[in-house]
Amino acid sequence: MNEKRENSSPSRKEKLTQMDLLLMLLVLITISCFVLRTWVFSGKNGTFLRVSVRGKEYGTYALGQDLFLPLRVGEDYNLLSISQGKVTMKEANCPDQYCVKHAQIQRVGETIVCLPHGVVLEICGEEPQGSHAGVDGIAG
Repeated sequence: MNEKRENSSPSRKEKLTQMDLLLMLLVLITISCFVLRTWVFSGKNGTFLRVSVRGKEYGTYALGQDLFLPLRVGEDYNLLSISQGKVTMKEANCPDQYCVKHAQIQRVGETIVCLPHGVVLEICGEEPQGSHAGVDGIAG
């Protein structure tokens, strides 16, 4: 009568472990989908850079032209670079230097922000409406 019954079903602890594995697998699949979407199916390479300083548009620049653009507002200084369709913040006199350490950007929607100076660099896919960046007086 005091015989131990052997359960053929997994114990509660084993069920929890199986559920944990299932949950981890689900999380891994979800993360993989986001990474895949971001890196493979994400936006196209941009064609223009929009520069804003303290919430006001400073200018737009074609990514097809290589240039260095110094931005000075009072004592604040930033130097951005466009080279081979990629944008980087080369220099800044802000205290944290996050904008300078940021990876280069080239895809639509990517940004570099210098929060202390209020500078935002944003990659755009098409020329913004009303902008004449990259168009000279002869071409109209």
